[in-house]
Amino acid sequence: MKPPVSEEWTLPEFPVSKKPVAVTVVKLNGVMMVDACLEEENIAEARLTISTLEDGSICAMQKGGSGFFEREELEKAYELARKCGEELRKKL
Repeated sequence: MKPPVSEEWTLPEFPVSKKPVAVTVVKLNGVMMVDACLEEENIAEARLTISTLEDGSICAMQKGGSGFFEREELEKAYELARKCGEELRKKL
């Protein structure tokens, strides 16, 4: 891959060593679900996008919506994101 070139400067190449995968979990009527459609996201109580690395560690997280997550729900959302991330990486 060639680095982008500008008239003013050139961005050097950098190696990609980790591959984060983002998974969004929504809470809808108290139920946690992954890969919600737009209609489901619009009526969800809360949304949480969790990015994990190959070892299962969290590298980014963003909460959306006006609702909240209890601690147990956060743990369940993480497990869902970790497992889905594993499956997605197998297909990449």
